Amino acid sequence: MRRKSSNFLELYADKFILGIFAIVSIWLLVFQVLSSSSSVEYDSRSFEPGRIDRYIETQARELEEKLGMEPDGKREYKSKLDTYRSLLSSAINGVDSSLFLPMPNYGSKVVHGERAYQIPPIGPVSDVAAYLVRGVAYNPLQKSETDSVELEDELLDVDLVTVQGSFDAGELFARFFENFAGDKLPEQWRDGKLARPIFAAVRLERQQMAKDGGWPDEWQKMARLKIDSMRDVFKIPEDASKLQLGVEVLMVQFDRPEVKVGLLQPEVYDFALPTESWLPPLLFQQRQERMEKLRQEEERRLREEEKRRRLEDRERAGGGRRRERQPRDMGMGGGGMGGGPMGGGPVGGARDRRTATRRTPRRESERPRRTPAERDLEGSRSEETVKDELVQYEEIRVTEITNFEEVHRPLVFWAHDETAESGFTYRYRISIGVFNPIAGTEWFGDESQQLKDQIILWSDSSTVTESITVPKKLYFFPMQVRESDKTLTVDVRKYSLGKWYGKNFKVKPGESIGQLVKQRRTDEFEDVGPSSIDYQTGTTFLDIVDVSDWFGPTTLRRREYSDVLYTQDGVNIEHLPVQARYWPSELRKKLDDIDKKQAEQEEGSLVLRGRRTPGQQRTPRRGPGVPGAPGGGAPGQFMPGKPF
Repeated sequence: MRRKSSNFLELYADKFILGIFAIVSIWLLVFQVLSSSSSVEYDSRSFEPGRIDRYIETQARELEEKLGMEPDGKREYKSKLDTYRSLLSSAINGVDSSLFLPMPNYGSKVVHGERAYQIPPIGPVSDVAAYLVRGVAYNPLQKSETDSVELEDELLDVDLVTVQGSFDAGELFARFFENFAGDKLPEQWRDGKLARPIFAAVRLERQQMAKDGGWPDEWQKMARLKIDSMRDVFKIPEDASKLQLGVEVLMVQFDRPEVKVGLLQPEVYDFALPTESWLPPLLFQQRQERMEKLRQEEERRLREEEKRRRLEDRERAGGGRRRERQPRDMGMGGGGMGGGPMGGGPVGGARDRRTATRRTPRRESERPRRTPAERDLEGSRSEETVKDELVQYEEIRVTEITNFEEVHRPLVFWAHDETAESGFTYRYRISIGVFNPIAGTEWFGDESQQLKDQIILWSDSSTVTESITVPKKLYFFPMQVRESDKTLTVDVRKYSLGKWYGKNFKVKPGESIGQLVKQRRTDEFEDVGPSSIDYQTGTTFLDIVDVSDWFGPTTLRRREYSDVLYTQDGVNIEHLPVQARYWPSELRKKLDDIDKKQAEQEEGSLVLRGRRTPGQQRTPRRGPGVPGAPGGGAPGQFMPGKPF
């Protein structure tokens, strides 16, 4: 039998190892499993295993609700321009702004030190004139991507007032040179850069006639056209303290050729179906005088043709009477004195005589239409009338190579007003300004100290133009009334996209006159016309009253008729007779004029964008319907006897 070892380690080593493993296991169980944290990091937060699922579920539900909500608006952009300017200003603080920095290709030398200049007078504006052109233009905010005209191009009616003035630029250059670089100045003060005036602005001002026919004391400054591509460039302050940089920077910018052209002779609308093509006002008036002479010559020719035709008719009628009398004198009268249908001379001759002496002259609409050759001849004659105006237009144009110092004629400039409203009367004045080359400095003489902070030196305002009344575009005419229920028939006429349209409306007391009507396309011209006509007059028919009064230039006669009571503003009540024979004479004449223009309206074709040049125009129409002639042009807006 083997004896057991007496070594303690050998006897209990395995038990020690098992004990150590048991202790380590218990430690791992207690400290690493039971007592350790079970949280999980998610979305920058700590979650227990049982809570993280609920959090994610809540987020998903909120996200689903947001998907069903309306989208939020775009965040509004806030301009950083002011911040940039403040940073730029702080970056150049301490710089002496009175020093003129040398500009490339501008001036020959820089003069430092104290100086004292006298600012020369700018001078007057002469030959002021204003004219209104009504036409159909392309929407200036809609661009055409191709050369072809598509029917979806948006057209609009434009009433464009252009005001023209003339200015002696040569005299201005001479005065600037004398005051800034002349022999009377100390040599160190002479500065050729300052002696060259730069045009800075053209100011157009307007007054609107009041209802009582008077004119207000205030003048309204007009903005440049919406189509002016450089309208923002010309927005400059007039106070030197509001400039971040010196005025010399603006002078360099405005001395560019394209800026000078756009400032002095701005572009006009791109007309598609114009009543008249555009020219500067004085040339426009000159062309209208020529057109009026053409119209008078045409009327004279028509009268002579009518007179010659009547003489020929009388000669033919006289020859017929002689042939009828001859059988009676020879004893061959068939019916003798019976005068029946087959009878002889006396009755038949008398009938012919009545026909010859009482012939009613043919109305204008019954006159023979002009042949194509006659129309071509008239068109060629009208083209001859504009050649002189086109030559003069080219002479007064400012181009990118125009040198004002070498031009020995007045500088012609103009400005436009597109905001004139139909039915109102306006008058205008215009002035021109140049940069004050030493604005913001201390270089002013005693007589010019008040101009230290004035960036623009203005000329004297021009004389006031003649008043311009913008034609109306909407009229209504009470035609007849049905007494049983006081239903009024009203003829409404509307001018839209170069043509007159009309429609009758039946209204009862308390109803508005006119409404929006879709336009049916009937011909090629209508395809470029309005898709709908807005006949709404803004007038409410109130009632019909019977009127009895006395009328007559010398002998008074009693008359009875119906009067329409209506209101335009809901406060004032106005009246107008029913039926044309009781209307005021000017209202009858207006309806006749519109009828005539509607009868003369011809099919037209669009002029491609950018293809019309000044002076181009359509063949003038015959008679007083010629645009620009007395009684001619496109009549205007609403007029039930007086403006509205």
